[in-house]
Amino acid sequence: MTPSGLTWLRGDQRRLDVALAAAVAGIGLLLVLAEPGELDAGWPEVAGVVGTFVVLVLRRRWTFALLGLAMVWVAVHISLWSRPTPMIFGALALTATACLTLDRPRAIGLGVAVAAGLYSIAVFAHDFELGDSRAVILVTWTAVAVGIADATRSWKQYRESVDAQVRSAVLAAEAQSRERVTEERLAIARDLHDLLAHNLSVMNVQTGAALHLLDTDPVQAQRSLTTVDPATLLEAIRVVAAGDALLTPRATRALLASMGSETGPRVVNEALVAQLTAREREVVGLVGRGLSNEEIAEALYLSPLTAKTHVSRSMTKLHARDRAQLVVMALKAGLTAVNDL
Repeated sequence: MTPSGLTWLRGDQRRLDVALAAAVAGIGLLLVLAEPGELDAGWPEVAGVVGTFVVLVLRRRWTFALLGLAMVWVAVHISLWSRPTPMIFGALALTATACLTLDRPRAIGLGVAVAAGLYSIAVFAHDFELGDSRAVILVTWTAVAVGIADATRSWKQYRESVDAQVRSAVLAAEAQSRERVTEERLAIARDLHDLLAHNLSVMNVQTGAALHLLDTDPVQAQRSLTTVDPATLLEAIRVVAAGDALLTPRATRALLASMGSETGPRVVNEALVAQLTAREREVVGLVGRGLSNEEIAEALYLSPLTAKTHVSRSMTKLHARDRAQLVVMALKAGLTAVNDL
């Protein structure tokens, strides 16, 4: 059968059941006809083929009831006509179907019961001897049916276990992704808070100084007010909200000046810097120049997400609290030259 034919059968469970019923009934009839000297293929055999087809089509609905009916059919047929019936194969297929619904110990118990029943029918109703190979083969067929059912059940359990692991991994990845997004948003919120608080404090100091100098030194008061740049504040808010560089090159110079000297000694732990890869050194150097993640990505021919990942890993390796500290570390470690700002 072609792959497309198998797909067509699997697409509808009823089609698969009908195909299996037809196959088993047909095989049963062929095997019965192959018994030389024992078969008078009349209506009992035809009824056996039809009955096998019907019980297998309905096998999922009334599995155990149909199994009992098949066993009775086999016993009556062999008792009355002393020859095999295709319903034997219907009973075996029903046994496998029933075993799929049971755990392994109960399935084995059911298989033993069916094998004992078929063996007893063959011996007592057909007058076979106890060791007759035709009676023993019924036990063998029953064992095969139970084995097929056990293998199928184990495969289904394995598939379910793999699917459960995949679903669990997907859910865990989604949870981690949501957690990273939440942490990133919190970090941006903290940066915005610090930025606004700092700028508002500066504005408050400058306007307060201007207020005190207004009467005594109007020129100096005006100079204090001109240091307050609302446009710069708004641009800083926009940059931080986008998750990009917190400090511009001009602000970086001012920050270094407030820390001491632009050419002061390197205070970055060299062991931490040594942990950076060559690509991370490049990224940190560009961060020190005040470039945003998008600008870094463009300069190094990376995606913005990759650039952002390199920045985050570099901050982790250097133990930088925020991007501003990473800028200072880049300058102090010599990854960014002050002349490049």
